[in-house]
Amino acid sequence: MQNKMNRITKRSRRKRLVAICAAVASLSIIVGSFSGDVNESFAYKSLFTRIKEARDGLVSILYGKQQNEPKGAKTSPPPDHVTDKVKNDQIDNIVQPLEMSLEQARSSADFLLRTGYTIPKGYTEYRIKVYPDADEKKRTVRMEFKNANSEILILTQRKLIEDGTGWKSTINEASGRIKDVHINGSTGILVLFTGGGARLQWLVDDVIIDINGKLSEEDILAFADSVKLK
Repeated sequence: MQNKMNRITKRSRRKRLVAICAAVASLSIIVGSFSGDVNESFAYKSLFTRIKEARDGLVSILYGKQQNEPKGAKTSPPPDHVTDKVKNDQIDNIVQPLEMSLEQARSSADFLLRTGYTIPKGYTEYRIKVYPDADEKKRTVRMEFKNANSEILILTQRKLIEDGTGWKSTINEASGRIKDVHINGSTGILVLFTGGGARLQWLVDDVIIDINGKLSEEDILAFADSVKLK
């Protein structure tokens, strides 16, 4: 009887998994439709998708899976705050970041790091930090650039993991103007801060790419378009 119950439970789980996968694929297509950029193959290629919600003056961007509860995802720092501390359930027990060269970061990262970028005019490479997770895999790489005024421009690439709850960003609408933009076939969220500077975030191949710094809309979009696999 116990063996029979186990078989029934396994069949039920398989059916539920198939239904969830179909829901995720459908949701990805729907999100693409709203952005005006439908790519059906992408719906099945990417494990994660992006959902945007607006409520009480806050815009929440959830990068996750349909079966996950948004309230379970931890919130990253707001766009107008730059910090070295990465907050994510998949990096709860994070150790100190490791400084390394671009080549070292590319070889040690647990994903294909996009290093084919063009640094904006006036900035030079400052340092690269790699954040090991609790399991010692390196899923977060932060590249920093500095200009003559010692202003820091940050490019972060963060891989989402299959058994994680995803990633959630919260943007205060009072921070500035928020708009959807297109970067190399993907839809991203651009925040143009009232006090100057911008932040741009988008998801591609289950990797969140985040740019934050004192750039104009034109310059940050140009920088984003240049971020590709090399």
